[in-house]
Amino acid sequence: GTFKLDSNRNHLVKDKVNEFLLEKLAELMVSTSISLKQKEKVSWSSLKLLSKRNINFDPKVEEMGFYGKLIEKIKENKLIPVVGNKYISIKDSPYFYNINFSEVLVYKEFYDLALYTDDKDIVRLINDLDISGYPPKEFVKRINKISSKILDTKVRARLISLIADNNS
Repeated sequence: GTFKLDSNRNHLVKDKVNEFLLEKLAELMVSTSISLKQKEKVSWSSLKLLSKRNINFDPKVEEMGFYGKLIEKIKENKLIPVVGNKYISIKDSPYFYNINFSEVLVYKEFYDLALYTDDKDIVRLINDLDISGYPPKEFVKRINKISSKILDTKVRARLISLIADNNS
């Protein structure tokens, strides 16, 4: 279908048809993102397509809730790359840090830890998806479970450094 535009043909008209089309557009964008997921090595590249990238949508598009619809469609699908080299959905409760814990916490106990990224657009999307770090007690519990598995002193030192950075 085609969008209904105002008389200047510069902006969408806020109506049910356009709202429906925007919802279908959100579905198409998420479907495209799913088809672009890396099979060999998981990454954030497919979600980059869905990030706002410092773009403000047309006010009418915002009024019709396009970005909210897009966020809801993202939440319904397995698009979050985690350390287990797979994708999970928001329903699987992923966790994310602005510090690169995913380089050292590669153990099954951290199956829900999202890969690190410093891409501002993706980090903004992660925030919009309400993904945050583990509750402190849960994080400590999981660290304690893997502590004896970390035999390499460089890896142990890196983990301690990351924890210190996270708490400063």
